[in-house]
Amino acid sequence: MLMAHAGLAGDGTDVVLVIDPTDPVSMRVGHYYQQARGVPANHVIYMPIATSPYESFRQFQLRAVQAKVDQLDLDATVDYIVPSDVFSNFVPGVFTDACAQVFRFSITSAYSSVYLQDEFASGPVSSLFTNPWGRVSSTIVLPFDGFSAYRFGSPSATGNRLLITSSLGHTGERGNTVDEILTMIDRSIAAEGSLPAGTTYLMQTNDTARSGPRQNTFAGVVNDIQAAGGQAEVLQANLPIGRDDAIGVLSGFASTNVDQADFTLLPGAIAEHLTSFGATFDNSQQTKISEWVRKGARGTFGAVQEPCNYPDKIPHARA
Repeated sequence: MLMAHAGLAGDGTDVVLVIDPTDPVSMRVGHYYQQARGVPANHVIYMPIATSPYESFRQFQLRAVQAKVDQLDLDATVDYIVPSDVFSNFVPGVFTDACAQVFRFSITSAYSSVYLQDEFASGPVSSLFTNPWGRVSSTIVLPFDGFSAYRFGSPSATGNRLLITSSLGHTGERGNTVDEILTMIDRSIAAEGSLPAGTTYLMQTNDTARSGPRQNTFAGVVNDIQAAGGQAEVLQANLPIGRDDAIGVLSGFASTNVDQADFTLLPGAIAEHLTSFGATFDNSQQTKISEWVRKGARGTFGAVQEPCNYPDKIPHARA
């Protein structure tokens, strides 16, 4: 279950923005994003971000979002749902897992399930539930279209729609300041369409639980990026120390000082470190994804509880 910070591409007409009118931070960050991204006023929903348990969330928030998306789809396709500042809220589990009890469901995942809610409401769902969009193959990724239905990674008349959800940030304990989040939004939008000449760094670390599952794909990803005219490199370290051209960093570690390390993320960079508690802000263990935002990342993600190490649930290096 992943949560993400991101400045999403587009002109704002493909976004539904959710703002909590009772939260001054949500109001400030949400309205700043709305103006910066050009989100039309009729694409904004004012309501509490989350309700627990999941069934209450489904009956209120998800029904409201689905009604808004269905209404807007008459004129334009909605691809994204953007809740403003919700990392501190969790919806208790609707998933089961043979490895460990699932007791947290990220808000971003919950909002993404607008068109999967009936399946989730019918009873506990396996944590290995397949993303209907997914990937056609290890080398082909379909362009995302929120209006299309997908099944097993391909468009299908019998499939499910899916909406991409990305939170604007967390300003609570171990999170970011409001100014850091606003700076992230500005840097993200300014970088769009700029095609900076940066390098993607794939970090092969000594942490076999986090680096091991993906590092066998690194060589192929480097070849593909270089064949497309980009730059990519595999480094034997946690971070690309001494490099000032990072457009992407894929690593695997539990605890490393990211925001004070000697390297530079270019505007528009995406970076992550695949750890168990990256977005578990009420747990002091391990590096939090907020450090990547302070460092200058446009997007990052992390788990809201200790996940089981299933290969199919680990983001592919190619993604």
